[in-house]
Amino acid sequence: MDGLFTISSFLRGINMRNDIIKATEEIVSCSDNGQHPLVYISLKQGSGQCQYCGQKFVRVSAEELSEKLAV
Repeated sequence: MDGLFTISSFLRGINMRNDIIKATEEIVSCSDNGQHPLVYISLKQGSGQCQYCGQKFVRVSAEELSEKLAV
């Protein structure tokens, strides 16, 4: 079982997704639709990444987000 744990630990650090979620909030949450424990991620420095699934988040202004949605 140690080999499987090592592989899963390795895979946990790899972002299997290419999408980046844009948020206007300073703190976001991720649970990968219940696939891992709920975690809160600070975007105070502009971006962050989930420690479990590797999902990336970036903080944007509300104006920037609304401009991109209007296109």
